[in-house]
Amino acid sequence: MAVEPLELLKIGAATYVVEFVDGLKDFSDDGTFRSLHGDIDYAAQELRVKEDQADDAQRVTVLHEAVHAILHAAGQGEHDEALVVALGYGLYALLKDNPALVAWLGLVPEASTDA
Repeated sequence: MAVEPLELLKIGAATYVVEFVDGLKDFSDDGTFRSLHGDIDYAAQELRVKEDQADDAQRVTVLHEAVHAILHAAGQGEHDEALVVALGYGLYALLKDNPALVAWLGLVPEASTDA
């Protein structure tokens, strides 16, 4: 079964447009360029993911940026990047490794137990 490309991601009151882009670069704190796996623009409600990554890496990146958006929506403007990295990888592994949990939570419409 083919998976539809991810185009929108609703996080709190905001709906982010998800774009898979050729390359992402940003300035490091020391002024040098660095390559990014993804980034998020809260004002424009855009989440960008570097497209030339493995599927799992793209999925972790989307979850990573979603964690940033969740914290931002909760008023946590400054947050620990290492914690966001851990949560992105951890959430992906939890959901991927536990399909029964995903079904139990009702996150897959055809597997939902809701009447």
